[in-house]
Amino acid sequence: MQSFKKIIFPILVYMGLSLFIYDLSLAAQSCNKLSWENRLDLKSSDFKTFLSGAPKSEEGFVTTVDQVPLTSKNLLKAYELGIYPWNPESTGKISWYSPKNHGIMEIEPLVMRKGKKYKNHRNAWNKAFAGNWTITFNKAFEEVIQNCAKHERPNYDHVWLVEEVQRAYIKLHKEGKAHSVEVWDANGNLIGGTYGIYQKGLFSAESMFHKVPDAGKVAVFSLLEKLHESGHRFVDTQTVNDNTRSNYHAYHIPRMDYLKLIESEYVRVGDKDAKSIFEGANYKVLYSGGPLESVSSNQ
Repeated sequence: MQSFKKIIFPILVYMGLSLFIYDLSLAAQSCNKLSWENRLDLKSSDFKTFLSGAPKSEEGFVTTVDQVPLTSKNLLKAYELGIYPWNPESTGKISWYSPKNHGIMEIEPLVMRKGKKYKNHRNAWNKAFAGNWTITFNKAFEEVIQNCAKHERPNYDHVWLVEEVQRAYIKLHKEGKAHSVEVWDANGNLIGGTYGIYQKGLFSAESMFHKVPDAGKVAVFSLLEKLHESGHRFVDTQTVNDNTRSNYHAYHIPRMDYLKLIESEYVRVGDKDAKSIFEGANYKVLYSGGPLESVSSNQ
């Protein structure tokens, strides 16, 4: 009998521990699911049906734009949830995605531009200063997004900025939620720009273009200058590609860390009036390294 107890007791202990570990695993999964769902305010969202748990795939497919249309309401809610319209293939078919890892860029290092790492950034400002370039905000949104759509990008064949998407963002711009930055040469030609969405203390950068080398960088740096002045610390880039990694030092963070980050930034920065950040006077680069100086709007 004693021998039987010696044999059966360790087996029972092992089985008990196994069940306990399994229960912990289920609890952890349940907590992860709850933390995802509780973090997302889905009460009046068209995404509710498709977000019973965090997306499983690396790319984070959520649903198609046939299921959740590209309306202003859905776009704003999507960015609030860490979701965005995208096409990771070259088909031109747009869907909603929330990848496991989300791209961001930190503002302050790009604004300060100190050290060898930021030499190219200072060179871009030098070119803008020497060329007497002017930077404006929200002056030519439609031109900017159309140029972004046409801009050729080496090693990048993803077709996502189709006419349907352009129309949606143009409507958002007219509603005061999407904003553009334009760079003009001394003759008044549009040579670079960028655009994105601003809400709840977060700027989500969408795309950029340049017709003259470095004009796109100057557009982005001008945007970052204004955001930095308003107390913002980072920009949402959604993904990270060769351009954002090498030129703006963007990097990935896990999805849940990203959602926590935008929550904390909203609490810290608040939902600032976009007009106070982006609208008003035009700007010119004063000298090498910035900053920007306000000039009258008729210049």
